[in-house]
Amino acid sequence: MKKLVKIGTSLILLVQSILLAWPVQPVQGQDQIGQDFEFFLDPPLVGDQSITGEALPNHPISLEVQDQEFETLVEEDGQFEFDPIPGLREEDDILVKQGENELKSPVFTEDQAPDRVEFEGDFNFEGLVDLDEAEDLDPDADQAGEQESDVEEETEDEAQDKSEAGSDPEGSDRSVGEEGEDPENSEDEASASDEEEEVETEDDSEDADATGDPGDEEVDEEAEDEENAEEGDQPIGQSRAAAPPSQAPGPTSSSAAVAQVSNLTELIRAMENPNIEIVRLTSDISGSSGARPNMRVDSNSRRKILDGQGFSLHINQAAGFDTGTRIDDMVVKNFSNIYTRHSDNDEGFMRMRSNPYNFHLEDVTFNDDNLPDGAHLFSAWESTIHFYGQINVNTPPSRDFITRTRLAHFHDGAQVVLRSNGIGLQQLDQGNVRNLPKGIVVGDGVNLTIKSKDAALHNTFAGAGPIQLEIGTNSNVNLESIDNDAINIEGTSNFNMEVAPGSRLNLFSERWSGLSGTNNNADQVFNLDIRGHLDIEANRGLYFRRQAFNFTLREGAKATIQGGESAVYQYNAINRNRPQFNVYPQASWEASSQNGDTFRLLGQSDFNIQAPESVDFRAEQPDTLTISRDTSHRFRISNLLMRSWTENINNLYAGVQTRQFDQGSFTLTPDSFTDVNMTPSSSVFPREFPRTMRRWQFIAGLDDPKVDEPVYDTSTEITGQAQANSEVVILDDDSEVIAATDTDSNGRFKFELDQPFPVGTTLTFQARRGSVRSGWVDVEVQGNRLELFSVDDLVFQTTEIKDQANQVIPKTQPVQAQVLDTRPEGSWQLTAQALSPLTNQTGYQLPNALYYYSNSTNNFQLLEGQAVQVASDQSPNLEGVGDYLRQVTWAEEEGFLIRTNPIYAQSESQYTSRIQWTLKDAP
Repeated sequence: MKKLVKIGTSLILLVQSILLAWPVQPVQGQDQIGQDFEFFLDPPLVGDQSITGEALPNHPISLEVQDQEFETLVEEDGQFEFDPIPGLREEDDILVKQGENELKSPVFTEDQAPDRVEFEGDFNFEGLVDLDEAEDLDPDADQAGEQESDVEEETEDEAQDKSEAGSDPEGSDRSVGEEGEDPENSEDEASASDEEEEVETEDDSEDADATGDPGDEEVDEEAEDEENAEEGDQPIGQSRAAAPPSQAPGPTSSSAAVAQVSNLTELIRAMENPNIEIVRLTSDISGSSGARPNMRVDSNSRRKILDGQGFSLHINQAAGFDTGTRIDDMVVKNFSNIYTRHSDNDEGFMRMRSNPYNFHLEDVTFNDDNLPDGAHLFSAWESTIHFYGQINVNTPPSRDFITRTRLAHFHDGAQVVLRSNGIGLQQLDQGNVRNLPKGIVVGDGVNLTIKSKDAALHNTFAGAGPIQLEIGTNSNVNLESIDNDAINIEGTSNFNMEVAPGSRLNLFSERWSGLSGTNNNADQVFNLDIRGHLDIEANRGLYFRRQAFNFTLREGAKATIQGGESAVYQYNAINRNRPQFNVYPQASWEASSQNGDTFRLLGQSDFNIQAPESVDFRAEQPDTLTISRDTSHRFRISNLLMRSWTENINNLYAGVQTRQFDQGSFTLTPDSFTDVNMTPSSSVFPREFPRTMRRWQFIAGLDDPKVDEPVYDTSTEITGQAQANSEVVILDDDSEVIAATDTDSNGRFKFELDQPFPVGTTLTFQARRGSVRSGWVDVEVQGNRLELFSVDDLVFQTTEIKDQANQVIPKTQPVQAQVLDTRPEGSWQLTAQALSPLTNQTGYQLPNALYYYSNSTNNFQLLEGQAVQVASDQSPNLEGVGDYLRQVTWAEEEGFLIRTNPIYAQSESQYTSRIQWTLKDAP
């Protein structure tokens, strides 16, 4: 009987996996309103240009990376984002700080990144919220309850009065703090004492405990009942949830006297009482009985705080509050709505007089229903109005303005909407404060919108001290007017406008100018310094007369000026005041007109343009783009090219384009270009830049991209350097784009390939920005591949079982292995090793049976347990079958053979083993 044995081999591949984890430990805190919050980062990845995460809401947070520092404000939902930042590199270290808390992180690759990077340790509230409040935070606290407990306290004088008076009603009607009364108001205050008034102090609960008076317990019970009554008086749907910490000035001391009021009479009496600093509403107040046109405000501390606690105040007659010269800081906060009919332009809801006082407004809605007989908000020519939190103000057509002040300050994080059917913010000249700051100051993270029928900002200041419009970082300011200028500077004081990085100023006027200087004072100076974004849409974008006018776009700034009649309009001129237009590297400016001169400049002017992202002057209608024909204008340029369109200005490609200029200067006269001095010179400029061109563009040319070489046929990434904020493409032989990627803020680019390019391929790289193209850069793909391309299975002949020692069993057919080697030079070795003995399907083995036989040495080498060299780049049976492909062939009776005694094999069995092939870069 014969035993049949079929023996085969299979190729195995071994893969090693490495997993890198970043350990994190979650730490949670509580924000100032009792809600859980977390301090963590979403993992920063290589190439990212933004960093996001969560932290303590409504507080600033900073980032340090690549020796640069960035700041932003955490949103109300706890989320924050730093965008844009320089493209992150693997070697960078990230440091995010909020208050005293620091969160550090490396930069991850995608395969390393954790879910997030969390702050470890206890969150430190120091410098962020009051530490006592932070210790008392309770996420389970009733959000509809009061933030602080108000406990009524009887002063010793009052207790004494009661004990002496007995049942005498006059003895029980005395009010707190009769000492120090203003003599001229003593009669009013005496008449006001006919009714009881609730008076407390900020630290009354502690004082009550300290007195030891037997009546204290009863007073505490009454106070608790008062609290419950206040909650019961709350209007349906009126939220009394605890607010974020106040930014407005608080009490001058912890013992400041407090009055709780529930009707207009009590309110007037408390506002007039100089011994009371804090007046709190306990319900909505509406009425007119007893209200005088000018209701007096007084306080011995020179600070008065009117806290609506979420309620509303409606004064249904022509009456408002007047602080006179008695108050330095008037604070009005936490009102769901305030309304009064006071129509006098010198009065309004609140009036402060004669000196530079401060009116603070926090979380207030004014004339929510925009009633036609409502008053304006505030009048105090000499004072400053401060805005905090959420503010909404409406003034009707019958009122000339919203506020009349010297300075308006919108504090960090304020969200303000002001609507007026007259002027928005009016600022009038007043001699005794001319040297003090005036204008508008906008903090960081502010959203401000002023919509008005007349000017959104109207300023008439003259003399010393500039008018300012100063906008902090990451703010949005919208000033809109229908029938006048968005900003009207009528006075002769200098005007300084600054827009910080990350902020945007939008000026809109339906009929007039975005910014207007309307006097002819040649000594006045306008300085516009833009580091963020400026957008103007108006009939005349920028309008000025004989003033010195300086317009500067700093590095990376952007400006768009769309004019109906002109983008820039000079009504009058004096040659000693040449308007200056300065554009710094990477800044962009688009100026356009619909039906007139893009620039109407009556005097000489200077344009200084350095390596901009783009400066684009255009006429939208088929009129000639004109920089005034009746005078000359000097241009100084560097590191840019120029482009010209004479028709179809929206075409992506210009009619004419110059080469890149390192530097140059020329003068634009009424008829032509003169004094042309360009380096290098150009054959098309100025010859092909006619005065009739409709679009004129200055744009930084793009340097050729630099590819990190060599690029191998094993590369799945191609990196390099080009100009920041550009696109880099790879072109094929037909100039078609086969791959594209964007550079980061540092100009680095990276292509991620699905598979490498073949050796010898020529790749053409080009940088692009819009329609601007760099030159072509060719890179040839280098060979770097050494791999076992293919190998045949080893199948051995069926053999008769008989007792014959060391019988050699050949293969059924020749066996081939192919090696791909694209390297320009080098050598290799191929080894084979049997990972297990020949084994049949029942697990029976033929040990030490697989051999490698070399004809040249007549030598058998056991394949089990050792790697045997079976080929090299100098093997005699090696031949080339392609440019980079080498093939080794073993005949049936050479190379891989079985040598065994068949008697040890089981009949009717198929034996297999696994061979591990190893290709080495070795001689």
